[in-house]
Amino acid sequence: MVLLTALQSSFETDPSSSRYVLEHAPKINDSGLYEENPSSRNIRVYRNLDIRLMFEDFFAKLILFNERD
Repeated sequence: MVLLTALQSSFETDPSSSRYVLEHAPKINDSGLYEENPSSRNIRVYRNLDIRLMFEDFFAKLILFNERD
């Protein structure tokens, strides 16, 4: 969730570099398995996440932490 928030552009509320599709939210049946539910609300299912920003931030923090020693 934090990654998707960081990827939002100032012009659009959707993450500009991550692709998603809208699908109906599944329901969970008595066996604990997902089941199609065509009458449910739409949810975003992300097919591709731009994780470059997340990893660059992580590596920058590692470098800063290492420089403190």
